[in-house]
Amino acid sequence: MRNVQRLIAFVSDSIMIIYAYIAIFLIMFMKLINKNKIYPSWSLLSEIARKSIYDAKLIAEAYGHEEVTPEHILLSIINQDQGVSIEILNNLNIDIGLVKSKLEDYLRSLPSVRENREDMEMFMSKELVDTVLISSVFSKINRQNWIGTHDILLSILIQSDIQASKILRSCGLTLRSALNSTKNR
Repeated sequence: MRNVQRLIAFVSDSIMIIYAYIAIFLIMFMKLINKNKIYPSWSLLSEIARKSIYDAKLIAEAYGHEEVTPEHILLSIINQDQGVSIEILNNLNIDIGLVKSKLEDYLRSLPSVRENREDMEMFMSKELVDTVLISSVFSKINRQNWIGTHDILLSILIQSDIQASKILRSCGLTLRSALNSTKNR
């Protein structure tokens, strides 16, 4: 009986991951058709997720970067003492200090503009726009009316080609474990 329950849970998780990949494919297809003119709805972001994006902009400015990336937002999420993402990382025994250290090392390695102008224009990278769009998919999968930091965390993990995802995976976090942790909370 226990093996049947495990099999059902595995199939359920696999279906959720497949659904997420299909939804992401559809988002990217729509962006291609609309010449990248699909943007996330910021009104759907939770208060903590909005604060994370605002703080990510400040982090990018502090490093002298012209655009805000998923790595900036991940560092911003990790710097917070609250939020579901921190709960997930703690529950899965992920060394948050190690993740933070690797992110900071990576961000220091990026070119810096270092213009100390308050009027310096800040852009969201294509990868960050994609991250927030994909986050909306995870919020729908979890039947939420808002996008939380945990949805952002999941969207970072599913994008295996971005550095933030590579750092999280190098510290032991997998998409499956994070998905399970969000379901079990």
